[in-house]
Amino acid sequence: MEVDHVLPESLLGSKDLADILAQLGRPSDFDINNFENWLPSCRKCNNEKSNIVFEPSLLIQARLQKLAAKKDEAIAASKEVVSDRKIANALNTLQRAGIDRLTPEQVSAVQPLVDFHLRNPHREDASAPVRLTPLYEVISDNGLIRTVRGPYGVGGGPSNLSPQVRCSGCGMAAFNGARCVICGMMDDD
Repeated sequence: MEVDHVLPESLLGSKDLADILAQLGRPSDFDINNFENWLPSCRKCNNEKSNIVFEPSLLIQARLQKLAAKKDEAIAASKEVVSDRKIANALNTLQRAGIDRLTPEQVSAVQPLVDFHLRNPHREDASAPVRLTPLYEVISDNGLIRTVRGPYGVGGGPSNLSPQVRCSGCGMAAFNGARCVICGMMDDD
């Protein structure tokens, strides 16, 4: 999806902008680059519309009024998406770390995850600590092979967590045969 501007950006700086805003019942300080003027659109439709300025009509006015009414809801939803993205990035950092201690940079990267847990006390056990490291102990690591002890025994895998050898259940790479010693997933693919 792309962002389609109901009133195209090409109007910015145009002498026609004031007249078009007045015809559509929009205030003179209407911001073209705002949720009040944005709609989701597929790339094909957005390109077809391009910089077309719709003729003033009740339909276009109604669409702009609906966008204005939903502006606050759209802003809140966009902030939630950004927050979800930060949480996903924090989890990704944890998975890539695969070590017992986090560097200051890694701690900074996972801080949104900690903040999320602290803001959401409705989770199952709000008094339980937020764990920032995987549930395993590194027994040895020679730079090529890492041997770990996890909830499902002792196993190993490559030190670099390449996507080809990761567990499909938890994303880690510590196997004892076909069983992941971190999550217990039986996966021989």
